[in-house]
Amino acid sequence: MENYKNKNGVKQYFVPVRLFLAIALFMISSQAIAALTFTSPPRESKQEGKRIYKPVAEYLSQVLGQKVVYKHAGSWGIYQAYMQKKKYDIIFDGPHFVAWRMAKIDHVPVARLPGSLSFVIVTRRDESAPENIKKLAGRRLCGLAPPNLATLSVNAQFGAYREPSLYKTNSFKESYEKLIEGKCVAAVLRDVMIKKFDSKNLTRTIFKTRALPSQAFSVSQRIGKDNVRKIKEALLSPDAAVPMQAFLKRYAKGKNLQSVKVKSYKGLEVLLKDFWGFNR
Repeated sequence: MENYKNKNGVKQYFVPVRLFLAIALFMISSQAIAALTFTSPPRESKQEGKRIYKPVAEYLSQVLGQKVVYKHAGSWGIYQAYMQKKKYDIIFDGPHFVAWRMAKIDHVPVARLPGSLSFVIVTRRDESAPENIKKLAGRRLCGLAPPNLATLSVNAQFGAYREPSLYKTNSFKESYEKLIEGKCVAAVLRDVMIKKFDSKNLTRTIFKTRALPSQAFSVSQRIGKDNVRKIKEALLSPDAAVPMQAFLKRYAKGKNLQSVKVKSYKGLEVLLKDFWGFNR
């Protein structure tokens, strides 16, 4: 800080240009080296999440030459609130969330799981079971609590009709079991799980959703185009197989991630329109 006297003899202070530039460069440098935050929905315990996702963060740290930290949200409420407030730089989750971030907070999808997501509504094989999806209005449906994509995809089919009454479960397997026990008249499941759960052919399918793009990684563009490009290349590289082994085993059956068709995610944010914070 330097000073001088003005024409009235009053001492005034100013910051020299060289000092101002030094401060500005320091601030830019600090932002450049600040850790990036990576997260995913709190579907797993904190310990399990750390086992699956921390190696992904460490791999991306090596690629970027910048620290990437995995943070377990702790609860769905925190996860959604922090997402809406742009607290996360890198996120792996479902296509409806990816679409919302694309539309609202300038995220870009960079890599996705192979395959697609389709869901079915099944009923028990008895005369009292509803014969089509519209007959489910107001009746009890076993399914995971929203914002689970399966349940949201079913609710979206009703429009002006009254939605089913949800009997909340913690897994697709539990949804199937509760249906067989008679706790609900129908259940929503992943289509690929029917043969696994229903080996005795106790159910019938009355509805199947259209195929949706699979879960994906999205990255905030505020971290810079170069970093976005590096993350995309790293996630799609065959070299990711070893450091991301636990993640790929959990979500992709050991297969590599695939490139994203951005347009396939556009518009899916409409599934979240009834949730606070997502309808802005």
